[in-house]
Amino acid sequence: MKAKLTKRFIENLAAEGSRDLWVWDTELPSFGVRVKPSGVKAYVLQYRNMRRQSRKITIGRRGVLTLEEARRVARQNLAAIERGEDPANDRQEQRDGLSVTDLARRFDEEHIAVRVKPTTQYLYRLLLRRFILPVIGKLRIVDKPVVSELFWARARLSGGEVMGCTSRRRRLSGNILLAPIHLHR
Repeated sequence: MKAKLTKRFIENLAAEGSRDLWVWDTELPSFGVRVKPSGVKAYVLQYRNMRRQSRKITIGRRGVLTLEEARRVARQNLAAIERGEDPANDRQEQRDGLSVTDLARRFDEEHIAVRVKPTTQYLYRLLLRRFILPVIGKLRIVDKPVVSELFWARARLSGGEVMGCTSRRRRLSGNILLAPIHLHR
């Protein structure tokens, strides 16, 4: 169904039966609203990627985003699609990307357990468990800010903000923080 989407029009929409209702905007092509049988309404964008596959992405729920904000985000996504980007694929990569915790586990298995003396192993694992992973462990490597977050955390640890860090511990923590970057390459 196509219609001019307005705030009042969207408020009055209701899904019929057990199927989602899709209403596409006449002003902005590919932009629409999905109404679920439960009454939840979300702004959506449907497009074709460079391989001509039809993709749909949810921009946001009605109530969290206004209609104008959703249109602005849809225009930005459409501009990105014109540049050859694929927002749905980017979101999937974001969900599937390795976290710093995953890379730390790999660093432990491939480097700490194999190439480091027992005392240093203990210290590396302590630093990972107590200082590094609580701060940046959930960050995904595909995130652009991850590298800056790693350097921020390294600076925070080497700057002595973490109580009880000796200079040797600070130096070791800096090495641990950069290791996931080298493993990921």
